[in-house]
Amino acid sequence: MILLFHGSSDHQHNEQAKALAEAVGAGYAFMETEPRFAGEGLAIPMFIADGEDYRKALAAATVKSPPCLSGPASLTICGASARSCTSSTAPTPPAR
Repeated sequence: MILLFHGSSDHQHNEQAKALAEAVGAGYAFMETEPRFAGEGLAIPMFIADGEDYRKALAAATVKSPPCLSGPASLTICGASARSCTSSTAPTPPAR
């Protein structure tokens, strides 16, 4: 299983993506930086929101999971397919 991320010029961002994948026992690859996704294996796109980059990763991925955010205050926690996703409303932050 490969978690497929966008990738960034920010080294710390890429290291955090790598740590997340390793924490769940998965491999990782990026669409825009090294190590690039080679198009092989069970790849799951890990994107926050819909957009051109997400749709590009979705086309290359094996698992067609939705992006994590499906609306302004809604967080979708995804499984192996869109049918196994559950949604919950994000809590409202306290007023300051």
